Amino acid sequence: MATTPGRLQVTQADKPKQDPRPLKQHLTRYTHEIASFLAARQCPIELRPTGPAFQTVFKFLINLSDPAVRFQPGTTTGKAWEEEFFTSLSVVGYPFERSISKSHLQAVGSTSTWANFVGLLHWLITLIDVSSPSPLPLTGTNLPTKARLTLAASASATAAVAT
Repeated sequence: MATTPGRLQVTQADKPKQDPRPLKQHLTRYTHEIASFLAARQCPIELRPTGPAFQTVFKFLINLSDPAVRFQPGTTTGKAWEEEFFTSLSVVGYPFERSISKSHLQAVGSTSTWANFVGLLHWLITLIDVSSPSPLPLTGTNLPTKARLTLAASASATAAVAT
């Protein structure tokens, strides 16, 4: 897997062993937000608590967050998938990497592990949203209505003072 140099690297000892977010309490909301995010970006598969669906969504999001990350073709099970999974978590700087074990990867959709995987995917979509540039620069024509009115009033006041 190729990675981008210059990313901040955090050691395993610096990462918390458990994800402190109340994932099970927010599972429905996080799942809905992930589904909306995926639909808006034409992800080829919907999020379901199965290994293959999770892998497809995970790889899709990792490639959105860091296009330099490339997965080897055919790595969907076994040691190669585990290595690529954990390496990609390190590349993107997932702070709760230690909350997901190799045995969790064997049972992605189980009731005891699914919340951790949804938390990971939700963290990834948040990372992508924060690091992606706004699709449109904010100008007078695409500002929210109240901001447009304020901008127009400000421009009128400036023009009146200038004359």
